[in-house]
Amino acid sequence: MYLHPRLLSLAADVRWRIIISAVVGMLATAAGVARLAVAAVIIVEVVRGNATFESLTWPLVIMAVLIVARAYLQYLQEVMSHHTASLVKVKLRERLYEHSLALGPGHFDSSRTGDALMSLAEGVERLEAFFGRYLPQMIVAALAPVVIFIFMALIDFRTGLVFLAFALLTLVIPNLFHRWNRERSMARRDAYGALGADFLDAVQGLATLKAFGQSRDRGELLAERARNLFRTTMGVLAANAATGALTILGITGGAAVALGWGAVRVADGDLELRALMIVLMLGVEVFRPLRELVQLYHDGVMAMSSAEGIFAIMDSPVTVRDPERATANGPAPASTALKPEIAFENVSHAYNEGRRPALHDLSFTLHEGETLGLVGPSGAGKSTIVWLMLRFFDPQEGVVRMGGRDVRDITLEELRERVSVVTQDTYLFHGTVADNLRFGNPRATQAELEEAAPAAHQHRLADNHPQRDETEGGGRGVGGCGGPEARDG
Repeated sequence: MYLHPRLLSLAADVRWRIIISAVVGMLATAAGVARLAVAAVIIVEVVRGNATFESLTWPLVIMAVLIVARAYLQYLQEVMSHHTASLVKVKLRERLYEHSLALGPGHFDSSRTGDALMSLAEGVERLEAFFGRYLPQMIVAALAPVVIFIFMALIDFRTGLVFLAFALLTLVIPNLFHRWNRERSMARRDAYGALGADFLDAVQGLATLKAFGQSRDRGELLAERARNLFRTTMGVLAANAATGALTILGITGGAAVALGWGAVRVADGDLELRALMIVLMLGVEVFRPLRELVQLYHDGVMAMSSAEGIFAIMDSPVTVRDPERATANGPAPASTALKPEIAFENVSHAYNEGRRPALHDLSFTLHEGETLGLVGPSGAGKSTIVWLMLRFFDPQEGVVRMGGRDVRDITLEELRERVSVVTQDTYLFHGTVADNLRFGNPRATQAELEEAAPAAHQHRLADNHPQRDETEGGGRGVGGCGGPEARDG
C-alpha cells in the first residue's frame, strides 16, 4: 500500500497516538486469533466424537470472553483513531487558516474561490478517513500476518508459510496500480473542484445570470461539469475495484492453496487434523486485516488526492510580510508621526506572471487634505493602486510610500489601521448590523455604533427592526439591500 510522505508529516505530533491505536488493533487481532484457535479445538473434538458438555464448558466460556474482549478493543481503537484524526484536522486547519491570512487576498484573487474552498473544507474532512481508519489499519495489516505466522509456525511451519506468502503478496499488489489509482483520483479531484467553483460562481452571480438570460447556458455548463465528475468518479471506482478484486483473489488463492495442500498432507498422515483446523482458522485472521484495508483503500486514495490541493495552498509562498524588526522583536510601536501622505514612485505591477500589466511607471503624490480621482476602463489599475496601498501585494517595480516611509517598512497592522476603504462590493458577513460595523473598530461602543450607522446609511435598515443595530442579515447582506451593503465598508 502507498503512503503519501507529506501526509505522514502532518501526523508528527500524534505519532504515538497512532502507534497506540495500532497496538490496540493488534491486541484485537490477538484476541481474534485466540478465539479461532479455541474454536478449532472445539470443532475437532466434536468431529472426533469426544466432546461432552462438561468438556466444552470452559472452552465456550473462554470463547465468549475473547469475543467480548475483541469487540471492546475494536471499539477502543475506533475511538482513539477518530480522536487522533480530529486532532490532526484541528492542527491542519489552524495552519491553513494562518497561512491563508499570511497569503492575503492578493493570492486568492488569482485563484477560483470554489476550488480553494473544496481544499480548505472538504479536503481536510477527507483526511479523517486517512488518519482515523486507513493509516492505523494499514499498520495492523502489515504486522498481523507476520505475528500470526510466528504462532502458525509453532503448529505447522509449511502451511503457515503459504499463508504468509499470500498475505504479503496481497499487501503489495495495490502498489502495482498506484500510478493508475493516483491519476484517476487526481482527475476526479480536479473535476470536483471545477464543478464546485462553477457552482459557487453561479450561486453568487445568480442575479447577473437572470438579468442577461444566461441561466440555461450556465445550467448546461454545470451539467457538463457534473457529467465529467461522474466519469472521473467511475474511473476511480474502476481502479479501486480492479485493485480490490486482485486483493480478494490473493486472499482466496492463499486460503485455497493452504486448504488443498493441508488436506493432502492429512490424507498422507503427514499432518494431524487438529493442527490443520487450527492453522486454517488462523488463516481467517491473517487475511481479516487485509480485507478491512481493501474496504478502506478508496478512502485512503481519495484522501491522498485531496491532500494535493491542501499542499498546493500550503506551498504557496508568502510574499507580503511584516518588516523583520517587527517579527523578530514583536509588534513594532505605532508611528504617531506618520503623515497622511501617499506617494507612488515609478510603480509598475502586472498580473498572471507579468502577462497582464496593470500599472507601468506610475508616479504621483497625494498630500494631506487633497482629493484624487482615478478614472479609467475596467482593468486600468484603479483597484490595483488601492491594493498596493494596503499591501495586499507589493509592486514588482518602484516604491509606495506613506508619510515618506516605504510601506514595506511599516507593519501591516499599523498600515491598515491608517487606511479606510469603501470597496465597490463590500462583503457583509452573516450577523447583525452592529457585528459588521465593528469590523472597522472591534472595540467600538454602542454610542460609536449609533454615530457610525447614519454615515453608512444603515440606520434606516436598523430603525425598521425592533432590535435596531441587532438586525441580522445573511451572507453578502441577505435581508438588506445593495446600497447599504457597499456603504457598510
